[in-house]
Amino acid sequence: MAAGIEPRAKPRFVGGKLGIGDAQLGEPELPAPNYDVACKLREVQSEIACRGAYRPARVFKKMMPIIEELRIFLPDAEATAHAGARLALGVTGGMLVTLSGQLGAGKTTLVRGMLRRLGWTGAVKSPTYTLLEHYIVSSLYFYHFDLYRFNDPEEWDRAGFSEYLRPDTVCVLEWPERAAGWLPAGDIELRFEHADTARILTLDATSVAGSACLAAFAANP
Repeated sequence: MAAGIEPRAKPRFVGGKLGIGDAQLGEPELPAPNYDVACKLREVQSEIACRGAYRPARVFKKMMPIIEELRIFLPDAEATAHAGARLALGVTGGMLVTLSGQLGAGKTTLVRGMLRRLGWTGAVKSPTYTLLEHYIVSSLYFYHFDLYRFNDPEEWDRAGFSEYLRPDTVCVLEWPERAAGWLPAGDIELRFEHADTARILTLDATSVAGSACLAAFAANP
């Protein structure tokens, strides 16, 4: 845990809705309209887990299509940014999205596309040197991490970054392998592969929320 940062206090209520934002991290309190959506997804996930063999697949299929993996071709930076915009359509509070790929593969370009679709109009900087950039969009806190400069996976714990994985945040993280063993699995795990001057992007969903996000991605080409 980072020095000076205590565990988050109990949730606050703002205007009849759950208040989001941690004053200790310099965040204002905001109403959370997307929180109910995120909670509903997690309720479905919990219901499926609790039911065990009692028709979980039937319950799940009534809610949304099951999409565990997608692969798309990205010919240029514009297509990469557009893929980010499509991905943003399905993100909800509490999600972790990880991006893997070589330097220059297009990870930050995709994040920029996400932020533009979510309504951010300011600059979007790569957090290679700062490790973390923070944005407030759609009543959510959007955290963009870049762990390229990590020399030891334990730096994730020492930096206190787990404090940012909360129901009111969307965390998008580049170079997740640099925190192997400390970082939880992403709801969506993205991998960039070079294909001459283009890229192949693979999107894997590892949770109900991740599958719902990929369904939204597939429905909005």
